[in-house]
Amino acid sequence: LSCKEFTFARLARLHTQVLFYSIVPFLAVMLVCSHKTVPNVWKVAGHLPAVKAFFPIISNQWWFATDYFVLSVFSPFINRMLNGLAHREFSTLIGLVFVVFVGIPTTFGHLLPKPDQWFENNLAWFFVLYCIGAFFRRNSCLVAKCGVALNLAIAVGCLMFVCFAFSFGGLNFRGRQQFPVVLAAASLFLAFLRMNIRQSRFISVLAGSSFGVYLIHDHPMMREIIWNFVACSFPSAASHWFIPASMVAILGVYCVCVVAELSRKTIFRCFRRYCLVKFSQPSRVDIFGN
Repeated sequence: LSCKEFTFARLARLHTQVLFYSIVPFLAVMLVCSHKTVPNVWKVAGHLPAVKAFFPIISNQWWFATDYFVLSVFSPFINRMLNGLAHREFSTLIGLVFVVFVGIPTTFGHLLPKPDQWFENNLAWFFVLYCIGAFFRRNSCLVAKCGVALNLAIAVGCLMFVCFAFSFGGLNFRGRQQFPVVLAAASLFLAFLRMNIRQSRFISVLAGSSFGVYLIHDHPMMREIIWNFVACSFPSAASHWFIPASMVAILGVYCVCVVAELSRKTIFRCFRRYCLVKFSQPSRVDIFGN
C-alpha cells in the first residue's frame, strides 16, 4: 500500500463500525435499564461515559480499536519506509526490535510484577508486529522452507515450555513480549500462512464478523451486563459441569454477537443501496422527456 493508494474510505468504515457499537449500547442501556445498571457502569466506564461513547477512538474505549486505527493512518508511510530499506538494513531493524522489545522483557520480565512492564505500549507493539509481518512477506522464499508441521511443533514446544517454567520453575514467561510467546505466535502465523485451506463462505462470514464480536462483548457497558449475567447463571467452579457450561456460555455469546454484527452489516448495506438509488435515480422530467 503506497501513499497514493491511501484513502479515507477504509478509515471511515472502521470509524463508523466502532462508533456504531459505542453509541448504540450506551443509548440502549441508558434507556432500558439505567435505573439499575448505570450507577455501576458509570464506575466501570469512567466519569464521562457519554464522552467516551461518542468519541470512542479518541477516548481509547477499546485499546485495540484505537491502536489499529492509528496504525492504519500511518501504515502507508510505514510501508514506504520499510520498502525503502535494503535487506541488510531491514534485518538490522528486526534485530534491534527483538533486542529492545523482546530480549529485554524476556531477560528481566520475570523479575517484575508484570512480564511486559518494562515497556508496555500497545501501539509500539503493534508497530513491532507490523515490521515482523513485513519482514516475513519480503523474505517469503525463506518462509516457504519452513513446513507447517515444523512451525506447529515449534509453537507447541514454546507453549509447553512456558507452562512448565511457570508451574515448576516459578519463571513467568507468559507475557506477550516474552521470547517463547513471540516465537509461538510467529510459528503459528507461518503455519497458517503455509496451510492450503480451501475457501469457505462460512469461515469468511465468521472472520468478517470477528471485529464486531470484539466490539460488542468488550464494550464497557455490555461487558458488565453480559458477563455478570453469565457468571450468575454458572454452576459452582467445583462442579464437574463448570467447564462444559463455560464453553457453552462463550459459544452462546459469540453466536449472538455474530448475529448482531451480520444484522448491522445488512442494515448498512440496505441503507447504502437505498441512498445510491435515491440520489442517482433520474427525475421524472428526464424519464418522460417533459
